[in-house]
Amino acid sequence: MLALSEPMIKLRRGICRWLISTGLLIACSGAFAEIYQWTDQDGQTVYSERPSRDGTQKVIKPKFGKGSPVKPKAETVAPKVPKADSKPAAVKPKEPTPAEKSANCAKARDVLNHLNTTNRLRAKDAKGVIVYLPEEDRKARVDEAQKSIKSWCDGGKAEKNQTGETPARALLRSRP
Repeated sequence: MLALSEPMIKLRRGICRWLISTGLLIACSGAFAEIYQWTDQDGQTVYSERPSRDGTQKVIKPKFGKGSPVKPKAETVAPKVPKADSKPAAVKPKEPTPAEKSANCAKARDVLNHLNTTNRLRAKDAKGVIVYLPEEDRKARVDEAQKSIKSWCDGGKAEKNQTGETPARALLRSRP
């Protein structure tokens, strides 16, 4: 083993001390940042590391140390009430592109092929344990796959279930 001289040992210790102190200074530099508070046009209180554009901010000095967390005031947590004349916009489901339809058609055909060529189907239960599915479940999945193929491949409009999704989407979502 190589023995180091006394000056080399002191140099290494000095470098280590310098690295540690520089690292601590960099790590703690964010703790002394200023925090700005102001109220925006909607009346919401805003906290930021940067001052507001209009210059109406107030500098807050954070307090460090042990203590209970600050609980927000009731008026700062109040939900924003929509105006009486505003109506919620109706969200229309996005119509799939021809490429998406083609891809979903291929997936549905693959699912049906898998269901027809596999002897026993497996799936994970709620606990994450792999279990074998009974024949009724396999038949139900075959029916879903056939509906999915009809909706994606034939271009027909598929009926929707209680959640508003087509059988194809439900089948792709429930596929193990």
